[in-house]
Amino acid sequence: MPGTIVTLRTAGVTAGYPVPIDTNIKVTAVDDLLLNMRDNSTDLLKLCGGPASFNFNNTTYEWTTDDLWNRRITGCTCPGGADPGVLTVTGIAFRFPIGTLFKVVSTAVVLRVIAITDANTLSVVNAAGAGNVAAILATQEVKVSGQAMAADDVWHFRPGAILGMAFNYGQVMTEGLQVTYDRMETELYSLGMGDLDYLAANCVAENFIKLEGTLLDGVRFAGSAANYPARAGGVKDYVTAPNGAYVAALGGVALTRKDVDDALQTRLYAVGPEKMARTVLCSAWAKRKVSSWFSSAEQVASSANLTAGVAVTRINTDFGVIEFLLHTSLDQDELLLLNRENIKMGCHGNYGRPHLIIPTSVSTTGPYIDRFYYAHVTCKVKGVEGMGRISGFSVTT
Repeated sequence: MPGTIVTLRTAGVTAGYPVPIDTNIKVTAVDDLLLNMRDNSTDLLKLCGGPASFNFNNTTYEWTTDDLWNRRITGCTCPGGADPGVLTVTGIAFRFPIGTLFKVVSTAVVLRVIAITDANTLSVVNAAGAGNVAAILATQEVKVSGQAMAADDVWHFRPGAILGMAFNYGQVMTEGLQVTYDRMETELYSLGMGDLDYLAANCVAENFIKLEGTLLDGVRFAGSAANYPARAGGVKDYVTAPNGAYVAALGGVALTRKDVDDALQTRLYAVGPEKMARTVLCSAWAKRKVSSWFSSAEQVASSANLTAGVAVTRINTDFGVIEFLLHTSLDQDELLLLNRENIKMGCHGNYGRPHLIIPTSVSTTGPYIDRFYYAHVTCKVKGVEGMGRISGFSVTT
């Protein structure tokens, strides 16, 4: 009968017979398929149209931003006790031509603009002619409620809108691949392709993940030296409070549906329903929390083969249909509210498209076969006032 996996010959060998010395001559049995368990998903990059959605032809790429006129004024103040009153609207007085009517929501008082004093202040009166203008605190809501002019008044010309130019830098990504002639013609288990082809496939896959990383986490930097090259800014570099986006840090508490609804509501009031974010990019825990909000809707039928559970990818809200996308590229304690139509990655001309270069000549560095990966890309993130970021929530509760 057979022995162990080392001594495979029949048992009963004469005592003192040498231990088999031919173990290493056995032909190895190796599966013919290489199992690659890397996380190569680039769902965000695909969601936004891939790495070549537009072309640019300079090291800096710019786009025009319109002035964000809004019917609500946040943080405006008035000391009160004067007629006319001085309404402070820091930096945005040009948005409100003479005749603009404001309603102070908490008091229902209507004010009328009679002059634009400077870039930060408006001269206002009670629209009903009721004397001194009352004080207005920064916490009180004030909104545009119309415009009224005397029938025989002269024309008053409104100030021009102030346009802006947002910008981003291009980011160069390069990598070389090199395999000796001997390595090229050595048989390797499970690859099913040459070693250079295997390296090239991994190089492209990994660099697409890096492209997506730039689209998400890139920090804009002009570059200063070879060790500190220029970098393109990504979504989180633009979706910030100073740029007008909604930003909330939850400080370790559990994420709730109210947190998401609050963010959506602020974007509704900021840019309106047509231009607000419709896609919520989630970390794993955030996606689990979203699905848990609807766990009471789970039903299990009595059957031999059960499929149970609730996985939510789209919900109806008071602000429209919102999609939820799970992706591993996010920080584990964050979710992003995005308008994917306004987020794109582009490349510098034709050579900047992510691609492998196959040299036409023999390698000058030795008996090698070479390949070169090259990409020159940037990102544009427009309309950030309609987007948001929630971060810092608990990933255990």
